[in-house]
Amino acid sequence: MKSLRINKKILIIVIAGIALSIAATLFVYSRFNVIPQIVDSATRSEEKLPFPNIDTTQLSEDQNKVVAILKAEYELNPKGTKYSQAIEEAWCADFVSWVITKRVNRSSTPTRVHGASLERSH
Repeated sequence: MKSLRINKKILIIVIAGIALSIAATLFVYSRFNVIPQIVDSATRSEEKLPFPNIDTTQLSEDQNKVVAILKAEYELNPKGTKYSQAIEEAWCADFVSWVITKRVNRSSTPTRVHGASLERSH
């Protein structure tokens, strides 16, 4: 009887170990793993790099205006949610559509256009 209890305990420990290993693997490879973001923010330099020097002599008027918008936004350095109407998400496509929409509409508050639909419509 005693060996049966020991075998049950060992079996429970083995199953718990396997479940923990699976859970840890899923966490490490999931989009919810915040460890890379924490490491990146801890090691990132707080020094802001200057906006790249762009030769605008060969650009059209519209292209120059887009570069001006990009430079102004870079100097402001707002949170990414500015471009996604306060929605917490990866904001890179939102930023591109925000800049293009601002240039096309020439308004100070462009509407949010999803990046994929912007690509198809412009």
